[in-house]
Amino acid sequence: TMPSLGNLQPQAAGILAFAPGTSTNPYPRADGDGVQPIAVPAAPIDLWFAFADDNTAPEDFTHNTYKFATTTTDLATVPELPFTMGQSLQGMGFGNSSATFTHKAILDLSAYSAGTLVFVRAYVNDGEQAMPVEIPNDATGTAMLDHFILRIEP
Repeated sequence: TMPSLGNLQPQAAGILAFAPGTSTNPYPRADGDGVQPIAVPAAPIDLWFAFADDNTAPEDFTHNTYKFATTTTDLATVPELPFTMGQSLQGMGFGNSSATFTHKAILDLSAYSAGTLVFVRAYVNDGEQAMPVEIPNDATGTAMLDHFILRIEP
């Protein structure tokens, strides 16, 4: 399907990590200049994504998957996993604005040691694009890429 004239690809509006089954007290970003990784334990976590689109509500996207890996090169070979859909939560999105988080990824990070970086990508389609959009992708600026990195804390 060709996108209709002026139809924009979905955009990321926020990402938050929580202890499994919770939706309060998101894990913080590490301290430091710029956008730091989200500091998470070596344990299962719920990773919530907020998206924005010009025409389609994120819960109506036609493709909803994610990947995670410890190197960006490995992202090419790991499988896409389905987001858990059907629930939503309100939280702080990018730019400190309120956002609705509709896509939940359940990541088991138990096998990772402290200091490990985990890179996350989302693949969504609003039904108007020929292919799902990868968020972020290799052409994404560093500041936005940094939002999608987790770091295992001791």
